[in-house]
Amino acid sequence: MMKSNGKEAPGGAASGAQNRGGPGFTLIELMIVLAVIAIITAVALPSFVESIQRGRRSDAQIALVEIAALQDKFRNNNMTYSTALGSLPYPAVSPEQYYQLAIIGTVTGTFFTARATPQGTQASDADCAVFTLTSTNVRNVVDSGGADNTESCWP
Repeated sequence: MMKSNGKEAPGGAASGAQNRGGPGFTLIELMIVLAVIAIITAVALPSFVESIQRGRRSDAQIALVEIAALQDKFRNNNMTYSTALGSLPYPAVSPEQYYQLAIIGTVTGTFFTARATPQGTQASDADCAVFTLTSTNVRNVVDSGGADNTESCWP
């Protein structure tokens, strides 16, 4: 061991040497960990978002069933279906605020179609874009391209 002025450097090394074997992570190790996290996130995030969207679809289904029940009550009292959502009364948005609601195609009051269109964060749900329920209990869901997707969106 080298001695300088009769004293040994701390750790037994010469005074000018550096200690490279100490605890900690190298930059390469940290970059590898970040790359692995990025890959896992890229794979898992779309699946997570889809799962959230699937769960929020029940908001539209519940709202449409409630509107249908209110329409039946309205018809019992007035001998016709309501042509406007406000006369039921029911708000223009679903209970969880993920869908815009409307009654469409009702001119004579003998038939109704209730529609739920996604809004806000749910608007990116292209697979189940518009839910409808008619007075004859016909359920329909179309994707953003207009294709029927009822079987997978409203089983």
